[in-house]
Amino acid sequence: PSGHVEFVADADFIGYCILVHRRHIVELFELSAEEQCEFIKDVTHVAKCLADLLRPDKINYEILGNAVPHLHCHIFPRYSSDGYWGGPIWWRPIEQRRWLSEPEAGNLADRIRSALAAAPVNP
Repeated sequence: PSGHVEFVADADFIGYCILVHRRHIVELFELSAEEQCEFIKDVTHVAKCLADLLRPDKINYEILGNAVPHLHCHIFPRYSSDGYWGGPIWWRPIEQRRWLSEPEAGNLADRIRSALAAAPVNP
């Protein structure tokens, strides 16, 4: 309800998604208390669906905004085999990014979309 989910076809962080807030604001504190709760519940909903679907070892959350000044939260499933375990994903040089093939990405995006639709959002 707080926004929309964008899927990123990153081959190192399978299931990486971004929750983009529906309103154009920059900072979390610009939301009302009710909107803050709604946004965090939605982040949690996405993370739980990814955890149930993909079984990562950990989920990382990042709210940055210095490159794109619009409230959004990166939700990264992390795997001990991802090659960057123990550090932030931003240590990876941009030229080393690997992408899923179009069929793989489409299939995974469909599975994530279905999981999000099927699971109840936390009350």
